[in-house]
Amino acid sequence: MNKEEYVEKILDFLNAGMYDSLRNDPTHLYQKDVKETFKNIHCVMDEKEKFRSLVMNPQPPKLYSLVKLHKDNYPIRPVVSFVTAPSVEISEKLIAIIQNHTNFKSKFSLKNSYHLINEIQDFTLPDNAKLISSDVKNLFPSIPPNETITLVENLLDKNSINPVVKNEILDLLTVQVHRKDFVSLLGEIEPRIGSSTSKPIAFFT
Repeated sequence: MNKEEYVEKILDFLNAGMYDSLRNDPTHLYQKDVKETFKNIHCVMDEKEKFRSLVMNPQPPKLYSLVKLHKDNYPIRPVVSFVTAPSVEISEKLIAIIQNHTNFKSKFSLKNSYHLINEIQDFTLPDNAKLISSDVKNLFPSIPPNETITLVENLLDKNSINPVVKNEILDLLTVQVHRKDFVSLLGEIEPRIGSSTSKPIAFFT
């Protein structure tokens, strides 16, 4: 695939109606939101953890794509890199915090192909069984952020989490899920509904 074809596939993806353009880069405003949120966090993160979680000189997330060489017409897999975004360290920390307080384990996710083999090796299938594989398109950009917050809040309530700890977790989650913009060939854009593809906290969306 040459560069022109690669760019054309990315533009087709961006113009499919899932994204809106932004006039300005909101990274500095989001960094400010993160710092303000940290002022109210005292239980789930200590001062050192909060300091380490702040990204100095943050940059907006950036979109790139991987080409699916094993499929016809070589479709792309969009990926948004958050390595320079203000949220990346908090996202990873927040996943650990929620898991530690709730023992949450997704029932429907697999780590890799070996995990799948271990899960199905004891299954007994009839001779006429058929294996069906489905592919979800634009999963994360289709999930409303507020619904994610509500589901996590219900999970915390189910586990009888201390109200102060619960509020801190929800504050961190809120500042995460509402930042969804990224830089693309069309400039700064964001999903109309859900989260950006490959966002670390998308584990819970």
